Amino acid sequence: MRRCVAISLGLLMVLAACEGPMGPEGAQGPQGPSGASLQVQVNTGSILNRNYTEANPAFVSIPLSPFGEEPTVLFLGIENVNGVFEMRQFPAVIWAGDSEDHVVPGTSGWYALIRDPDKDLLNRAYQVKFIQ
Repeated sequence: MRRCVAISLGLLMVLAACEGPMGPEGAQGPQGPSGASLQVQVNTGSILNRNYTEANPAFVSIPLSPFGEEPTVLFLGIENVNGVFEMRQFPAVIWAGDSEDHVVPGTSGWYALIRDPDKDLLNRAYQVKFIQ
């Protein structure tokens, strides 16, 4: 009986050590072109009266970038009472250029808009993360 157990254990150890046969390596696809390296940009600030522009008085205009292609917004949040930025939906990213009635004073370019006709977000902090 002991001999059978010893043989069984020995056989089990040999089988456990075997990885099995290696098959042929599969074909490799072509390497694609490298794309532009994008990095996430983060803007923070406070929503002031000046963020409600003459052209869009029912919206908060959040400045993104003064130049370049249209940014892709990853996150736009408004700070709550616990200091946590809660994600907000926004209807559009617009190019305002430097048009006086569309821009937040001191800025130009691209803006994210948040609908806020009653100015409930006035004096609240915001954080926006985007790539361009």
